[in-house]
Amino acid sequence: MRREVRELEMKSHMELVQRVKIEEANLKALPAGDANQQTQKSTAIAQTETALTQLEATAPIGRVVIHIRPEVKAWRNTSADVPVRDATCW
Repeated sequence: MRREVRELEMKSHMELVQRVKIEEANLKALPAGDANQQTQKSTAIAQTETALTQLEATAPIGRVVIHIRPEVKAWRNTSADVPVRDATCW
């Protein structure tokens, strides 16, 4: 895998972990009114903690998915026009 792809994947992975941590903190800060709300809050926090644990334990696989729309003229020479390189230069 190319160094650039690895770096991009790692950066995206770290940003995702950070977003989940922020979401977890937001959930913990929510008030818990009645018993039903407390149960929902606890469930959401537990799910977030599970997702965070799995994210932190799993390294990015090093693949980048590029969605290409069929109308090339609409995205050619714009920020959506992704530069690609020959795979033989790894």
